[in-house]
Amino acid sequence: MKVVKIFVQGCCVLAIILAVGTSFSQADRIFGKGKNINITEHDVKVFKKFLVPKNIEPTEKALFEAILKTKLFSLAAKEQGLDKRPDIQKRLQLEKEKVLAQAYIMDYLDKHLKIDDQVIESYYLSHIDEYTLPVRLKLYRLVVTSQEEADKIRLEAQKNPQDFPKLVEKYSIDPGTKWKKGNMGLVLLDKLRPEIKEALKDPRPGMVSKPVALHGFYYIFWVKEMEPKRTIPLEKVKSELKEKIASQKRQEVLQANMAELQKKYEFNWEPEVQGIMQQKQQLRLK
Repeated sequence: MKVVKIFVQGCCVLAIILAVGTSFSQADRIFGKGKNINITEHDVKVFKKFLVPKNIEPTEKALFEAILKTKLFSLAAKEQGLDKRPDIQKRLQLEKEKVLAQAYIMDYLDKHLKIDDQVIESYYLSHIDEYTLPVRLKLYRLVVTSQEEADKIRLEAQKNPQDFPKLVEKYSIDPGTKWKKGNMGLVLLDKLRPEIKEALKDPRPGMVSKPVALHGFYYIFWVKEMEPKRTIPLEKVKSELKEKIASQKRQEVLQANMAELQKKYEFNWEPEVQGIMQQKQQLRLK
């Protein structure tokens, strides 16, 4: 089973997580047991939380199978003395340090990465353009071949703008929109060609534009509806902004703490490594 195979990749981490993770009561429910092996409710919860990929929601059967394989293979490995091999011991040590480091990072960020309302509001105001929706028009068009015909149709359309779709059916030669009675859907005013934007200057519902000459044809536009420029309220994007700011500041906070810890533990790289460490690093714990 593909899901089970993915889970088992973390088998050497399970024992470490269980040792380093949380304590559990003596009343911990037992799901299965055998010679030198137990599977408890605590085991299953920790396995699912830390070793199951975030994008996978396993069935109970797949979860139990995965943790059983991990336990059995780990037990067999110990019986064969694999845990005594220097390379395996080093891997286990590094995995343990990685788990501890990740636990420390989560705890440190929880205590020191504080994104209050003032920070969120400041970010919102300084990026207000990102949360401002532009003017949108529900636009119709009619296309003819001569200026004279366009002027005549425009005058007719201005008398009763709601009849514009009927005029499209009667006069328009545009195969792209005639079958939709000229309907172009909702369009962004800022994305229209300059000539059309000029013809639709100060748009309003019911407006019929003056003819616009394009590619040897004459276009008339009718604004059926208009959605004015508007700003998304802060409250609607507050949680999204908080996470976005936290994501941007997370590495900055951790780098500062890393520098403090490096000084605290008096750590220094050897000269031949210092040049390498000045390069941009790609590997991150979190």
